[in-house]
Amino acid sequence: MYDWSMARRLIVLCVLVGLVVAIPATAASAVSSPRRPTQAAGLTAFDTFESAWAVPEPVFDRYLRITAGTPLAPLPPDSGSGRRIVYALTDQMVWLVAADETILANYLVSGRLGSPGPGTYEVFSKSRRTVAFLDQSITMRWMVRFATTDKTNLGFHDLPRYGDGRPMQTEEELGTALSGGCVRQADADAIRMYRWAPVGTPVIVTP
Repeated sequence: MYDWSMARRLIVLCVLVGLVVAIPATAASAVSSPRRPTQAAGLTAFDTFESAWAVPEPVFDRYLRITAGTPLAPLPPDSGSGRRIVYALTDQMVWLVAADETILANYLVSGRLGSPGPGTYEVFSKSRRTVAFLDQSITMRWMVRFATTDKTNLGFHDLPRYGDGRPMQTEEELGTALSGGCVRQADADAIRMYRWAPVGTPVIVTP
């Protein structure tokens, strides 16, 4: 005669063993794969961020407004109005200015004294990488072009690199006119301007 009592004991034992194995596995899974935050149906993180602002403004401008430090210097006189780049030749300094005249960034650069001449220009093209006009082994990144000469274009970019990767100058030397024409920036400043200034952005060059 079959012993049903023994069969029931075996079934209960198997169930208990299964629980002992499953619980640690579940706990480990929870630790190694944390739950991602959920969002309301149809909304993205960007939508949520945008809805928190009452006044429309480019998102990167808002970021710079929050993170901007104390400017190195006030804006030069007669340096335009509205959202723009201001470049002071004598001071070798650049400002990124919001539409409401808030200075979003202000830093030293290395350009060429007297070039381009004071006046109003406009960003007309951009490229992530380019080469020097006279020596194509020298590379520049994050180029923001705004002026032309009879031979080449002038723009803002990072510190030029020789073919072996060495920069042509140090960031500590920024603030001194060392460039043959373009405006050299620290790498972080070059990337920020490249992202901030679309084609059409006014560039005001002051004496």
